[in-house]
Amino acid sequence: MVHNPENVLCEYDLVFAIGRSALEAMAVGAGVIIWGVEGLGGFVNQNNFKHYQECNFGRRLLRQVSVSSLVTEIQRYNPIEARWVQDKVRAEHGQGNLVERHLALYARVINESKLVEYDPLSELRIASKYLEECIPVHSENSYHFGLEISKRRHRRRLLDVVWITLSALIVGYMMRVDMVALNSNAYGLIISSVPICILTVFLLFQLRMQLKGKLSI
Repeated sequence: MVHNPENVLCEYDLVFAIGRSALEAMAVGAGVIIWGVEGLGGFVNQNNFKHYQECNFGRRLLRQVSVSSLVTEIQRYNPIEARWVQDKVRAEHGQGNLVERHLALYARVINESKLVEYDPLSELRIASKYLEECIPVHSENSYHFGLEISKRRHRRRLLDVVWITLSALIVGYMMRVDMVALNSNAYGLIISSVPICILTVFLLFQLRMQLKGKLSI
């Protein structure tokens, strides 16, 4: 965890982030591609800034990611655009300006509430429309994400089975060697085979853990 991201993010030309993290990266001048666990948004520039801002640089911008779409967004990186976005974010999302805008918004909402009759059904329809916009993105990306998790779990279980099988075969073979050595009074072979067996199983265990780490969810 980094407690001062503003000192780290400025060292990078391009940052993949969403929501507040994206704003923090834009504020220090980094180029930002909207990115979340559910998919890819896009490179923030002058043309899409207003739309992305209205979506809070959040999940409504995400779509299914592919190698080609990711490469396309990376190729759109432009330091001049990133500087424009930085100036825009600092002008509109600075702390002082943000407080003033919130106070103005509260005042406007209070005044409107005095003039407009409260309509709970209308508010529910608006909330429902917003959720309908989120559901397709969430459902599609959640399906692919869940499918990937299922595949990785299956591979991890298969890896465990392979490790157990190989370890059992090695131990069984070593025991057979020891029995032959015992009948032949070759005690030196027995003494040397035990650490070899333990070392081999241990190395297989280490290899298993490394592969499972790459398949972690």
